[in-house]
Amino acid sequence: MTGEAYVTDPSHPLAVPSTAASKAKYPQYDSGVEPPFRPFWALRPTTARAWTLEGFPRGATRWRFAER
Repeated sequence: MTGEAYVTDPSHPLAVPSTAASKAKYPQYDSGVEPPFRPFWALRPTTARAWTLEGFPRGATRWRFAER
């Protein structure tokens, strides 16, 4: 995947559910202490590629996303 990664406001609508999902999936990395600032990274994709090992390179797929 290629695109622009950027830090957005921690109040972004996806920040709370993705933080909860991360804590549930990776509890070993949660110290239980909330940091004073928790940045939320987002990716605005421009291109994504996918394939399977069996189908590569014939089955490779590419998606291009419109720039905003």
